Amino acid sequence: MEKFITVATFQYPHEAYVLRTKLESQGVRVFLKDELTVQVHNFLSNAIGGVKLQIRESDLKKALPLLADAGFLERDDTQKPAYLNWIDERTNNMPIIKNWPVELRAFFVAGLIVTSVIVFFFLFSQPSKEERLSRQKQELELKAADQLENYYLPLIDSLIYSEPQRAIDFSKKLLHSAYPNNKELYSRIAYGYVEMDSFKLASQYFNASMAYSFRNPAGLSAMAYCAVQLKNYDEAIEYLKEASSINEDFKVQLAAAYEMKEDWKNAEKYYSQYIAGREKWDIHAKRNIEFQKLKIKRDSIKGIIQ
Repeated sequence: MEKFITVATFQYPHEAYVLRTKLESQGVRVFLKDELTVQVHNFLSNAIGGVKLQIRESDLKKALPLLADAGFLERDDTQKPAYLNWIDERTNNMPIIKNWPVELRAFFVAGLIVTSVIVFFFLFSQPSKEERLSRQKQELELKAADQLENYYLPLIDSLIYSEPQRAIDFSKKLLHSAYPNNKELYSRIAYGYVEMDSFKLASQYFNASMAYSFRNPAGLSAMAYCAVQLKNYDEAIEYLKEASSINEDFKVQLAAAYEMKEDWKNAEKYYSQYIAGREKWDIHAKRNIEFQKLKIKRDSIKGIIQ
């Protein structure tokens, strides 16, 4: 059944006849709703909303210019914006929404476009399978590193002095399972062997620790200590020379190694270099008892040389 829509209302039926005639002359079918009711009972016009001039919905485009000419519409209202015409042309045959006003169809289409854009970006912003696997791997590595730093290493440190063999075994187990080539575990094994007076093994593990990180002064000093315990003074001196080239504070240990070798000239040389450097940066050195004892030792070595 053809749908009729109201395009104008009038107080009395005769006011609608002029517009009715104009529309019908152009082939627009007109129906005056509530015409007879108002003719019989004029006082009901306001109550029922007056006489409604209705036309077929399919005649709306044809009627709009005529309504504008008659002063019932502004001329600009007869022309839809270009985008509404574009949407109307492309949606007037779609099921369900074809019966909607074109403005509502425009809103629907806009919402559909926005939703499509959001879905598009959501789908294409998702990481690939390789990226997800890489991210999962990184998360597992971070979790493992945190567990090592905050649980395993403190546990091993608590065992090194009281149960060094247990600390060594646990560290080796971790090295061969979850943490291969980990410098911190190699270092803990080395300190465990130091506590057990196995200085040759300790030196090997200190060396392995630095092989997987960098040759740091503390590690070199530990290796020098092992060499001294094994009476390998020349080896200890080489380690301490390397450590001193990174941090001059290790010159005091280098001087001590020469002293154990009874190389008094080099012992005095490096003690003097350490003392001179310490006095430059440490304003409290002169009041430090251990530092003063060191100066006395250096002076006694000078006496031996002379």
